[in-house]
Amino acid sequence: MVGPEAPQVNESAEPWMRGEKSVVEKSPLRSKSPLDRANILDVQKATKARVLEFLRPLVLGVGFAFKAVYYIVFAWWLSPWLRHRANRELVEDTERNLWFLISEPKAIKVLHTEWPTIQILSGNLLFTILRWRDETTVSVAPRHSPAQSYQLGPLDDAARLLRTRLEDLNVAFSEEKFSRETRFCLPDFLRSR
Repeated sequence: MVGPEAPQVNESAEPWMRGEKSVVEKSPLRSKSPLDRANILDVQKATKARVLEFLRPLVLGVGFAFKAVYYIVFAWWLSPWLRHRANRELVEDTERNLWFLISEPKAIKVLHTEWPTIQILSGNLLFTILRWRDETTVSVAPRHSPAQSYQLGPLDDAARLLRTRLEDLNVAFSEEKFSRETRFCLPDFLRSR
């Protein structure tokens, strides 16, 4: 015996105990340098980009098909019907809350806009009621100058305010009195009375 005897290694022992490389170390994906790892990540990103580039026309085509089917089958009758229903609901809410403004059934004018909107003429006043995302707001303007409108707030609050101040607003928005006012401020007017 010339030198120390090599220790006996059990064949059933783990690979690392036998001095072999593990499966992870033998893997071609496991790189030795950071540069090789960066190349693998670049390849994975490029593959994702190619897959997305391939699927994009398919997804756009399916979206176009759904849109075309919607317009052919539903849009020509469903959109006008929903708009008409929303306008009818707004007229009913307005008649229920602002009944004292409506002297005759033709006093309400439904405007054909993107959102349900109606107008009511009452004396010197032009009321515009608009519903957007289940929020109904009321604004008032002089009949002779509809561009100068003032927002009164939500429908319920405006109804409460108008029941008590309708005659005062009618006088303040008359053509003679409104044109003499150099600076008209609705909140100041409502607080002062």
